[in-house]
Amino acid sequence: PIKAVLFDFDDTLCITSGFDKIAWDACKDLAQERLDKVDGQALINDFRELFRAKPWDIEHKVEVTKWRANLWLEALGRQSIADEPLSEALQACYDRVRYGSLAFLDGVEETVRELQKRGIATCIITNGHHRVQRDKLQAVNAYRLFEHIIVGGEEVLGGRREKPDPAIFAKALRYLGCQAGEAIHVGDSLSSDVQGGINAGLAATVWVNPSGSPPPPGKPQPTYTIASVNELLSLLNKIEQQVNEEQADQI
Repeated sequence: PIKAVLFDFDDTLCITSGFDKIAWDACKDLAQERLDKVDGQALINDFRELFRAKPWDIEHKVEVTKWRANLWLEALGRQSIADEPLSEALQACYDRVRYGSLAFLDGVEETVRELQKRGIATCIITNGHHRVQRDKLQAVNAYRLFEHIIVGGEEVLGGRREKPDPAIFAKALRYLGCQAGEAIHVGDSLSSDVQGGINAGLAATVWVNPSGSPPPPGKPQPTYTIASVNELLSLLNKIEQQVNEEQADQI
């Protein structure tokens, strides 16, 4: 039987990419209020380009909020604007709006509590900067729902690795007191979540894919695909039946 469900966080339990859009819009409005000459949309596009390339200092010498304020300053510089106070205000705006808006998807709390009611252990494994991820988790009050949360960025600081490395999954399994063949992982990333679950030898991987499109050829192939976490309970019986059949075949 399935004894544990491991969850990704971003765009699995919480659609953080959607809240990012709200924060970008607020930053664009702020920039245009402060400076008539600024092209707000170009500023956002430039910041996002810089952010995607290096969202934080991988050497952890520059604090993450300051690092991102510097990205805003660089994005402003592309429009020949040198305004450090504005860059700091933009980052403060982004954090305030983003963290103030974050919430679990509707139905997530009910799904997780039902799993726990059935005696199934749960854990979050999330990649990302240690402080940023902890702030997001705090914003949705994840700690009242999950006893065990592992942040990949903290593993990296300790000389270990994030998903898809199997060690981070093994750590979760130790916390939950179960074997790999008794656990499944649910997440939206083929490269981190699905590949990670495969690397860890879990009973199954569940890909959260709202579009419904199949995974591209050559990419990690999930055991199951759902549109949202709210479909997980109805899928669980099917997963348990298949796992039991596979284990019976191995006897």
